[in-house]
Amino acid sequence: MKVKTPKYIALLFAITLFATPLVNAQEATDVLPKYSFFINADFVSRYVWRGQQLGTMSVQPILEFSAGNFTVGSFGSASFAGDTPFQEADLYASYQLHPTIKLTVTDYFLTRDFANNNYFEYRPDSTGHIVEPTLTFDASSLGVPIELLVAANIYGADARKTNGDMNYSTYAELTYKKQIGATDFSTFLGFSITTPGNNLPSFYGNTKPAVVNFGLKAEKTIPITSKFSLPVSAALITNPDAGNIWLVFTASLGN
Repeated sequence: MKVKTPKYIALLFAITLFATPLVNAQEATDVLPKYSFFINADFVSRYVWRGQQLGTMSVQPILEFSAGNFTVGSFGSASFAGDTPFQEADLYASYQLHPTIKLTVTDYFLTRDFANNNYFEYRPDSTGHIVEPTLTFDASSLGVPIELLVAANIYGADARKTNGDMNYSTYAELTYKKQIGATDFSTFLGFSITTPGNNLPSFYGNTKPAVVNFGLKAEKTIPITSKFSLPVSAALITNPDAGNIWLVFTASLGN
């Protein structure tokens, strides 16, 4: 059955994201929970996400609002090098269900040319949006430095099967964290679990369940002045299924 999507679903989605934390807080306690804003910008030498290169040198701003266990925000990425600049603008909402468990829903909007892609186009056969719920289990608070993430595309520009149905591409990632001196290390292993079959590529490019994201990341903060420090990281990332490798440097500016 073909589902018709309301024309202004993106606007309604944004309003819901920002309104839900406040409404729920009022119903529960009639007092607004503690809230905060977060603004940041990362500068990356290459935009690599889950074992896929999505852009060259890029700036990636983040804007977040948190109230209690709710967080809503937006992430963007814009390449400023290369012949085919990549653009991304996402909305997301997350809720901390438990100190170890977080649920996030993200509306990704990815395009290489905004002039030829309508943000308010939500028809599944032509939209640039992808809607993805993510469940994250972080055992750090239990004294175990392990994080497990599971995510699945449920609407939009996912890979398609031969009959045109969505593949519901699903991704799982296991991360191990370790601090050595002033440097935080993490090693990660990401799997693309589902494929459309008939040798068709999934959203992550693999034609059979495979490891698509494996690597090591090191993060530290470099003091610049007595009042300002610069968080930086370097990540060695491989996609064993595609045979790709990248070394990515990131510098962050934030409040």
